[in-house]
Amino acid sequence: MTAAALAAVRPSVVIDTLLARVYLDGEHAYKVRRPLRTAFADQRTGAQRRRLAEEEVRLNQELAPGVHLGVLAVVDRDGELVLVPAAEAGDDALDHVVQMRQLDPAHALPALLEAGAVGDTHARALGARLAAFHRGATPVAGTALAFERTVAQNLGELAEAAAGLDLALDDLRALLADGLAAARPALRARELRGLAVDGHGDLRAEHVYVEGDRLLVIDRLEFDAGLRAGDVGADLAFLLMDLERLGAAAFGAAVLDGYRAAGGDPGDDGLLALFAAHRALVRAKVALLGAGVHAQDPAAARATALAHLRLAERSAWRATWGGGAVVLCGPPGCGKSTLAAELAARTGWPVVSSDAVRKERAGLAVTARAPGQVYDPARTLEVYRVLGERAAAHLAQGPGVIVDATCSRRRWREALAEALDAPARFVQLVVPAGERERRAAARLRDPERVSDAGPDVAARLAAAFEDLDEVAPADHVLLRADVPAAALVERLARWSPAARPAG
Repeated sequence: MTAAALAAVRPSVVIDTLLARVYLDGEHAYKVRRPLRTAFADQRTGAQRRRLAEEEVRLNQELAPGVHLGVLAVVDRDGELVLVPAAEAGDDALDHVVQMRQLDPAHALPALLEAGAVGDTHARALGARLAAFHRGATPVAGTALAFERTVAQNLGELAEAAAGLDLALDDLRALLADGLAAARPALRARELRGLAVDGHGDLRAEHVYVEGDRLLVIDRLEFDAGLRAGDVGADLAFLLMDLERLGAAAFGAAVLDGYRAAGGDPGDDGLLALFAAHRALVRAKVALLGAGVHAQDPAAARATALAHLRLAERSAWRATWGGGAVVLCGPPGCGKSTLAAELAARTGWPVVSSDAVRKERAGLAVTARAPGQVYDPARTLEVYRVLGERAAAHLAQGPGVIVDATCSRRRWREALAEALDAPARFVQLVVPAGERERRAAARLRDPERVSDAGPDVAARLAAAFEDLDEVAPADHVLLRADVPAAALVERLARWSPAARPAG
């Protein structure tokens, strides 16, 4: 931030970003670039800042007409710093400023979503507008390979920015590696079809404004054309990721519907999830870098980074595991419920439990002890049917669901699968008999436990467990579960379907 620009603008409100300060005077906004260099932008000299200002105005005319008004120069007129059109300043310019029409923050998409002032009609119109923009954008070559390099670079920069903050990145790194490997053929094919373009580059919800029947998308990225270049799905996924972060995933789904209905091809849901995971980790990196550049609260920056990392991991799970159910099965005491809770925290997927369904159907509280008759074969078969229906209902609303059930009999698994009628992967947990009995005995002393099984029942069900011969080998993994749940999730991340060879 140069002193000359500050004196010339005389703002009433100042907004800090990583690369600039924006000054508001009630009618106009003035964006002044910081004289700095980062890993992705160099704006140390006045000439560089002027070029970037002019590029910003040019790039934003299509999606935000009438917002970016022009470039002004800061000049000294008889000892007073004033703003004049850049063309009039010549060599007298001390710095350059982008002048914009000041937009009403109440018309920004996050504010409108919070107020309930926008719905599916707006979302689909936005999707159609972005599809038209991408259709007219200039195709770019070499983006498929560049995307893989960019993911690796951003992971490295994130790790460096997070040094000393104890942010766990190993699982995310493994999931992204699997997702990239699986997506590589599709990315190359899409590039050949012209679906890699010079896009927006920074499609966040806060950059979308609705003014009556006008849709404006501002702040197309200007400081590095390479960061704008990429698959149209990667551009769109930035917005979808941000909407999910804001709790507006349903609005995002309508945006996606509008995009596809208008002829846009962003890729399948798995590819979009991969793009979203990368966009989320970039936002985490930017939050941490921003705390080191200007006066942002470091604690708030870390909280923002953590929120985006959680979103990145959830998206990466969707990218590598795809849709469907993950069935955690095994005898009582093997750790199904503990793993289900940990996996749900990582993926954002809901959990349906056979124990909970059984108690509900018996009219009991989930922690109440059930009489023996609720475990008779007919009732148990019905529990698994209902369990499948509940899981299917969740899949109708989202990409994944976690099923927590013993599944020791083949006919129970078949009842579950028939009602589910969707892809399912079985994670079978096993523990040594002594550990299983210890856990079951300890659980009997816990008044908040859900399972009724003690050591004797756990041993009986383990001995009678029927092999999962009906499940395809690619959809069945056996895990020894006498380790912490976090370690099991790490193993599952590395077992993801995307990581396994086809055939």
